[in-house]
Amino acid sequence: MKAAGDAATPAAERMAAFTALREIGGRPVVAELQKLAQTGTVAVPAAETLAAIRREAAVTLAALEL
Repeated sequence: MKAAGDAATPAAERMAAFTALREIGGRPVVAELQKLAQTGTVAVPAAETLAAIRREAAVTLAALEL
């Protein structure tokens, strides 16, 4: 979860983290993805990075809830 929500994580690594979270699934992952989709990350260097993190969290969450 840390790599997925960390703005300092390279985009490719962040995508891999979200893919892994999708594979893991479960209530704890869903709960953390909900938080991430709503707030992004704490230390964000750019608004576009925050938007990308929130968007991928929402996409991953949607995949888990379907």
